Amino acid sequence: MLVSVRNSAIFPEQIVVVGGGRWARVLTGVLCGFVDPSVKILLQTSHNTDSMSLWITRQNFKQDIVVTSKWPDVNPELTAAIIVVNAARDHEKTIERALEAKIPILVEKPVTFSENATKRLVNLANDYNVPFFSAHIFLFASYLKNFFLLIPKIEKVQCIRFNWMDPKIESRYGEKKQYDSGLPIYADWLPHIVSIVSIFTSHLSTACKSLKYKRGGAHLNIELMLGDIPCYIELIRDCDHRSRLIEVTTDKENYKLDFSTEPGTITYNKTEIIGDFDWRESQRPAAQMLTAFLKCATGGDVDERLSIEVGLSANTAIDQVSILYDLSLNKFLVDKFSVPLIIDDDLRYALKEILSSEGPLSEDIFDMQVQQILAYSIQSKTSDWFEKLNNITSMKEAVRSIIQK
Repeated sequence: MLVSVRNSAIFPEQIVVVGGGRWARVLTGVLCGFVDPSVKILLQTSHNTDSMSLWITRQNFKQDIVVTSKWPDVNPELTAAIIVVNAARDHEKTIERALEAKIPILVEKPVTFSENATKRLVNLANDYNVPFFSAHIFLFASYLKNFFLLIPKIEKVQCIRFNWMDPKIESRYGEKKQYDSGLPIYADWLPHIVSIVSIFTSHLSTACKSLKYKRGGAHLNIELMLGDIPCYIELIRDCDHRSRLIEVTTDKENYKLDFSTEPGTITYNKTEIIGDFDWRESQRPAAQMLTAFLKCATGGDVDERLSIEVGLSANTAIDQVSILYDLSLNKFLVDKFSVPLIIDDDLRYALKEILSSEGPLSEDIFDMQVQQILAYSIQSKTSDWFEKLNNITSMKEAVRSIIQK
């Protein structure tokens, strides 16, 4: 098989990008910035072909890019790689199809929604002998490596704190940033946090000790135990500003990295320094990650930062947090439905998460469903369903059942 060569880098002759959202466009743009123009890029999106095609036309990329709503027609005689960046709910079936096609695969976080599902796919990849990697972009961020190099041995660390916040309206990479309403905040962001901690140490077990549920799930305070080290994590969506803050407390010093704006600033010992002095001249993390993957996909050395083990560790944390999260969500819904129902912002957030879990909803359809739930709650005050709220094991299913009536 032939491969394309440019600047001593080796790339597959075909690259498939599965996804139709902002991040799919970002990664496609990054690819077109460094792969050879002869590389064919196939962009598959089930529901967004028109806007993606228009975006491709406006970019004037040198590469031959084909946008399709169907599974891409990959030439088996040519080298290929696939990058999965569609909705997390669709990852598992997309990964399985790529593995069956024997195409090396890189998948965005979270790999799947559970450790068992990811392990099944890892076993399938081993059976097919297909390279299978998880994408954790912060493992390629120089400022994080620089930060952790300053910190003494893990035995000296007393606790780690993360503050991770996104504003309601934000522009990133020139586009409006929107999250998947059906993806709980912990499943969306814990993979980032787990991967960042793995830069410092990849040998600590993870256990969820506590969770505080606020604002219908838009604000969580999570305590994870990393071995014997407590890790306090605050996650907030729809707030008034962006925040990416890590604080590591040792027996003698406090170390902070604020990378809300890259490459961030590091503060320790009453000193403040730039996270990476070479940031402007360096290749960005996304380009580094994609370059490493494409080299692996064509038989090059495997970059350990792409290890699927990081994705599995993130799944372990997600599984543990999900237990406490579901209990908190259930209690929140019972409390809301046990009194005359008021659709406030917190309840709207929780309902949007529940009702969007199977696929995105337009605001019009969601508003219609909210009104349907409100009307049902008013009509059902004396019904068996309303009287037995405290005996319902899953209020999520109860809410879904209203929409299906």
